[in-house]
Amino acid sequence: MHRFFKARVRRYGLILVASLGFSLSLNLGGNWQAEAAEKLVVRYSIFSHSVAIPELRTLADTGETSRAIQFYLTLGNRRPEELRQILIRPIPVDSNDLYRILNSPLGSIALDEVSQVIHTPGNLANRESLQAALVGASLPDGNIRLIDVLEKYPTQEVHLNGERLLEVIEKISAIVRNIPPGLITPR
Repeated sequence: MHRFFKARVRRYGLILVASLGFSLSLNLGGNWQAEAAEKLVVRYSIFSHSVAIPELRTLADTGETSRAIQFYLTLGNRRPEELRQILIRPIPVDSNDLYRILNSPLGSIALDEVSQVIHTPGNLANRESLQAALVGASLPDGNIRLIDVLEKYPTQEVHLNGERLLEVIEKISAIVRNIPPGLITPR
């Protein structure tokens, strides 16, 4: 029994680290921020854990980890620098193009898929909240970074469903592969 529990906890740690990286890798967007998210809540099976977004910002800016973040990095057998790079890796995007794409039928489908994994605490207005966070994150400098998306999320908490993570990544990848060439061009 002890070995089973230890394996589940380790898997949960991996899901937490993967979940943080997932948000940025989608390269989708939207926001005008009403309030800033303070906490990322990751759920996996019966486990749930919160990470303070300011702790993630400190890691992104300085490389220093809090006890909570270090604990989950250790569980996932990851180094702080790996998570830091996920948090700060920029994805160049034009905010106006991003807004137009996210308001298209294809963008709505993508936002709905992603919102099954990243959502509001009450699971309401998920598409709009994610869109707001992505566009808001892109406005200052034309880049989307995971840490900025988390900070721009317009609710106090951002919830992430670790169990659906891989499924939705596969669906979004399929959608992105079908975007006509030239519609999204990196700078």
